[in-house]
Amino acid sequence: MKTQESNPSSPDITTKSKEFQPSIWPAVILSAICLVTFAALRDYGPESALRRFHEAVRDGDAAAINLAVGPDVSQAKLDFARAQVWNLIQQGARYRILKMDRTPTRVGAEVVYTLPNGYPINFYWIMKKERRVWRVDLNESFRG
Repeated sequence: MKTQESNPSSPDITTKSKEFQPSIWPAVILSAICLVTFAALRDYGPESALRRFHEAVRDGDAAAINLAVGPDVSQAKLDFARAQVWNLIQQGARYRILKMDRTPTRVGAEVVYTLPNGYPINFYWIMKKERRVWRVDLNESFRG
């Protein structure tokens, strides 16, 4: 029976050299940076302004509604928008943004609300960026 002799000049393939072991720390740091960045930006942008408005209407939170809309909104338009969204929420509608027309400080969003029976209702929402904060502009969203 032939035995295998070890060759001192050949590398031992059963143990990994330290230089080939990947470090987990760069991956952990990169993951943490990504999580912090996404958490910070979760409530930033025109889409989140629209989401915050819908959540505030759903929760009946008047203070949050006022934070989600522009500062110069008329009470009539605020009441109208709140009633429209509340009615859709009560009917079980889900909303989805179909298309966005973007400029650096103004975004128009074509939104479809789909009722549980599949019936679609379309709205066109306007969001404006004022002092680095996106808000729903009800004056422009409900002109007329």
